[in-house]
Amino acid sequence: MALVLLFTACGGTTSVQPGDADRLVKLGGQIFHSEGCVNCHGEMGEGVTAPALRGGSVLVTFPACADQLRWVSLGSARWKRDVGPSYGAQSKLVTGGMPGFGSRLDTEQLESVVSFTRVEFGGLEASEAVADCFR
Repeated sequence: MALVLLFTACGGTTSVQPGDADRLVKLGGQIFHSEGCVNCHGEMGEGVTAPALRGGSVLVTFPACADQLRWVSLGSARWKRDVGPSYGAQSKLVTGGMPGFGSRLDTEQLESVVSFTRVEFGGLEASEAVADCFR
């Protein structure tokens, strides 16, 4: 009940129910692996050929889930073209080859994988990440 109220209080329009947070974050972890995110960001979020996410770095770069969702959806090339030359709270320069997943994943999948990174590497509780990411 508290989770549903939290979504309502935050203005979310999702139909996420209590108990769904853990399931959605688990789905996000599966997507993180199946879509190859792990190949660049690493199993532990340590960064291989892409920026590290662990130790809360993902939350420092993207304090608001909406910004991270947009980044993951667009990818670096479209971000640079459509948004500008920098991203994140520290205005990091867009470099590299972050693929855009907006055409490959549906909204729930995008929200799940971003929630997963915020829980697994950012240290948020599943309910907190899902409340912020599922709109």
